[in-house]
Amino acid sequence: MAAELKVYENSGCTTETLIRHENTIGVPLNGSSVIESPNQGGGNAPPDELTLDFTYDNVNARWDCVVTRKDGTSYTKTGITTNGNDVNYIIPGVILAVGSPNILNSYQAKVYIGWNPGIIVAGNSSSGKHMWVNNVGDANGSDARIRILPDGDFANVVNSPVRAINESKYQQNTAIGTYNIVIKATTSTIDLSYEGGDPVQIDIIADGATENELATGLWVVFNSGLAEDDEANIYISDGKERVQIAEDNSGTPGTYGTSDVVFGNMNQGDTDSFWVKIVTQADDSPSGNPRHANLQARITTI
Repeated sequence: MAAELKVYENSGCTTETLIRHENTIGVPLNGSSVIESPNQGGGNAPPDELTLDFTYDNVNARWDCVVTRKDGTSYTKTGITTNGNDVNYIIPGVILAVGSPNILNSYQAKVYIGWNPGIIVAGNSSSGKHMWVNNVGDANGSDARIRILPDGDFANVVNSPVRAINESKYQQNTAIGTYNIVIKATTSTIDLSYEGGDPVQIDIIADGATENELATGLWVVFNSGLAEDDEANIYISDGKERVQIAEDNSGTPGTYGTSDVVFGNMNQGDTDSFWVKIVTQADDSPSGNPRHANLQARITTI
């Protein structure tokens, strides 16, 4: 028997799936969210990383979308609504809002579906988001709490060499600090320097999908079409520079900070709540895109 603490996005603790997106070619997606209604999938879409390729079908005068899953399998959805309204038939369990793309262009987006801990927030400084925890285990627990884990971000200084960094691999063993990346003339190699030190030349694959390990635990995806001297900075922090948490006071947040939010004893089935917000700076990039706060829910079995 063991206590187990999980994070949810609603007071009923029925939705634990979290979703965020990146527009990688153009801006096809206006928004993404979890469907909480049980009769629409319950928001329980399985964890995945999806690539959405939008193209206009001139013959049938419609937008189509090829959905490629992380395991390489794919399927096509036709007749996509592109007036900014919500559509929920591309991915079961979530809602995607597709904008009004130009029929002369093709577009692409990456959609990340995962389980807690995590959160969707947008912009450089977010408003607080109310979150819930539930002891879903089969035993009572003590010292239940939420804590902030190491975090990372990136800024494309010249053009857009970096598309993404893998948030699950750098948390435990990557050195905290700033990594500078400069694309070499071959565009298949980079100079990588850490905290202003001497650069080290590293071979990379820049195809918009391949993860390249640049340092211990630091896995980076590069966009295709790189040019010499494209440059980016990657910031690995202790997680407390870009996210803050607060206890819940009858539906309003207490004082935000970086200390653990402690719930104390929680019996089997008990729920409690807390607040979280993103505090990124104005020059962080990609500005305005969804942000992912790395949080850990923990409880000790009694």
